[in-house]
Amino acid sequence: MVGRRVIPWILHYVAHTGSRELFRLAVLAIALGVAFGAAKLFGVSLALGAFFAGMIMSESELSHRAAEESLPLRNAFSVLFFVSVGMLFDPFSLISNGWPVLATLAIIVIGKSLAPFVIVVAFRYPIATALMISASLARSANSRSSWPNSASG
Repeated sequence: MVGRRVIPWILHYVAHTGSRELFRLAVLAIALGVAFGAAKLFGVSLALGAFFAGMIMSESELSHRAAEESLPLRNAFSVLFFVSVGMLFDPFSLISNGWPVLATLAIIVIGKSLAPFVIVVAFRYPIATALMISASLARSANSRSSWPNSASG
């Protein structure tokens, strides 16, 4: 009950100061504060606490502005996440598990092109159509990871 009334009021008050930096700082402080508070008070994870913070902030009329202002921070945190996950990778696992890694690679590279080809040929379409669909679906699966960045830029 407090979060639904107090946090939108705080965001509204800070937005009327006219300072983008102060608004960005308020959004970050509220998000981290709610996440940490939920983790300590209710014994949930910080990730679930951050979800609660997002739900509370979405109640505000300024939720779109808050999301827009926190976009650079979100990108920075996602980079930190992927760098930290990458640091957990052990390159020697490629050597010790060579055959399973090669089998997985073959399934991904060959299988994702071969499956649509077989399906299109099974429906009695021409080979040229099957090849075009197979190649386009294989390409679209590779470019999915860059889709959110291309939509915003």
